[in-house]
Amino acid sequence: MMLQEPYYMIEFSASAVMFEIRINDVPLLTLNVEGQASTIVPMNYLILESGKQQISINVLPVLGKIKFIENSSFRATVKLYDVVDDFNFIEDSVEYKTPDIEEDKLIPAFNYQDIFYAEVPYKLVAWQDSNDLSKIEDLRQKVDEQYRMIENIIKTRQFLLLQEMLEQRENNAAISMYLSEDEKKSRINDFIYDADNGFKIVPHSKEDQLILYGNNRLASLRKIDGSSALLLSNDETEEDLCLELMLHIEKGSNELAII
Repeated sequence: MMLQEPYYMIEFSASAVMFEIRINDVPLLTLNVEGQASTIVPMNYLILESGKQQISINVLPVLGKIKFIENSSFRATVKLYDVVDDFNFIEDSVEYKTPDIEEDKLIPAFNYQDIFYAEVPYKLVAWQDSNDLSKIEDLRQKVDEQYRMIENIIKTRQFLLLQEMLEQRENNAAISMYLSEDEKKSRINDFIYDADNGFKIVPHSKEDQLILYGNNRLASLRKIDGSSALLLSNDETEEDLCLELMLHIEKGSNELAII
């Protein structure tokens, strides 16, 4: 019997590595860990409907290095919870661990792919039927223009317009993570509060890399460390704030939009 509110998460621990986890060819998490880190993150918003789900994990030496060190390691486990009343653990599925590393052996990366099956009580309207962006001429120019427009919207504090542009993404997040209307609003309101209180746009640059995700149906600009190129910075607190951004062209449209 399907759980009423199944909640899929991935638990990881990492030491002296840079890694990327993708679900269905969309980045769930990219992190450069010079020391140690461990946590658990939700993934429901990348599970568009019930059925087979793809997971891929790429583990690299820390940024700027060409090889792992002896204590480099990475482990990840896909976990299922039922959250209808509380976080009740149900089961583990996929589990991956890097092999032991010999420090004097040059290994460029560890790559892992697998599938798991998910049952969810929703079907998101997302990028399943969006256009193949690899066939779009001047895609980089179009993506740059879209980023500049969004940066200007934030810079000029047109936050109602920003909310409208993020509406489909936030609707999908609310559906897949069983959020109340207040919880849904708080996601973008928290970002708007920061953007309106000390954080300023850092314009993206030509050095940022255009990457296609979601089987070429999503486009995003990324920094060298894999983080979003839509960046805000607070000079006083020396903090940075990223807005994760995925663009697509909906079937029947010619315009890039946030999804």
